[in-house]
Amino acid sequence: MKFKTLLGMPLASTPYGVVARVSTPPPPPEKTARIHTIYNDNDNDGLRSRVACTPVFVVSLSSRLTKDILIQAPLFHALASVITTIAGLTYGATLVLGAPTYNVAANLNAIIAENCTALTGTPTMHLDLLSQSRRKGLKPNSLRVVLAGGAPCSPKLIKDIQYEFNVKSVLALYGLTESTASIFQSLPDDSINMVAETVGYIQDHVEVKVIDDNGVTVPFGEPGELVSRGYNNMICYWDEPQKTRDTIDKDGWLKTGDKFTISADGYGRIVGRLKDIIVRGGENIAPKEIEDLLITHPDIIESQVVGVPDERLGEELCAVVRVGEGAKITTRDISEFCSGKLARYKIPRLLKFIDEFPKTGSGKIQKFKIKNMIESGKL
Repeated sequence: MKFKTLLGMPLASTPYGVVARVSTPPPPPEKTARIHTIYNDNDNDGLRSRVACTPVFVVSLSSRLTKDILIQAPLFHALASVITTIAGLTYGATLVLGAPTYNVAANLNAIIAENCTALTGTPTMHLDLLSQSRRKGLKPNSLRVVLAGGAPCSPKLIKDIQYEFNVKSVLALYGLTESTASIFQSLPDDSINMVAETVGYIQDHVEVKVIDDNGVTVPFGEPGELVSRGYNNMICYWDEPQKTRDTIDKDGWLKTGDKFTISADGYGRIVGRLKDIIVRGGENIAPKEIEDLLITHPDIIESQVVGVPDERLGEELCAVVRVGEGAKITTRDISEFCSGKLARYKIPRLLKFIDEFPKTGSGKIQKFKIKNMIESGKL
């Protein structure tokens, strides 16, 4: 089926609203090495090892059984194109598209109708799917593996996915388009707590280090900017030599722009985006720690924390939340909930409510737009 044809198809044209199923037979064992080389030479994360860049297909690799994988992310996104599509078809998996564009209801229906065993998506997409499942009372019972990537994922969401969808394995993935989608990734046997607290284990044949503002490598466990080097890094930004030099140094280290810690056992933990760090009264505050706590509040579905201008402190913490239907919470409720769990200076003093967060086409929440909405009085 041509992609142009796929985009023009109405949902009603196929059973259960499923737009399309694309599949290939599993490759014969004698061809694996050749495919392996082709994908590596093209900086794609297809076949590399048992855990490779495609943990959702570990069962398929060992059993050679074709599996049904639902793709939630748009096909231009590395999570969909590299991690799911290329690798899935390489291993003989069947790819299921619930709708021509992102559609939560259609995706849930497709998982159930097609008995999908694997699911990939961003944290926001998984959160939407869980919310839809709760509202409709529809629980998929065929899922075995769920992969979350494309943005930081809260520990609560990881555990909710495993519990509510009753999946055997939930896995985390961290990478950039510039690194062909993967730098860290959960191992198949990682515990749910390990998956919830880290972004996984360092990818094969990839080097990583964490550096301070002066480019000096910091000790294990100390925060700083994550940089990576390996065959998976891009060559350059097309026709943008200065941007390339700003991103990749002369020794081949790619700057991720993410604040990270790395443990001695090879696992990475994301602290937050460096550009999202809030400076309140001279204290550097990473929003992710606060957001991960707020989302555990029973009335909060989704949360973001941003810094807003403050004459005395420079920036003040503002929590922007999406709450459940009929729920009412106050700034005092937030303060009491966070008390004893966060340092006092990390507790948000301001609270805003939103029905839907502004997002990119790939489902990532746009923090700068939230800040603009607050500063312009629209929120």
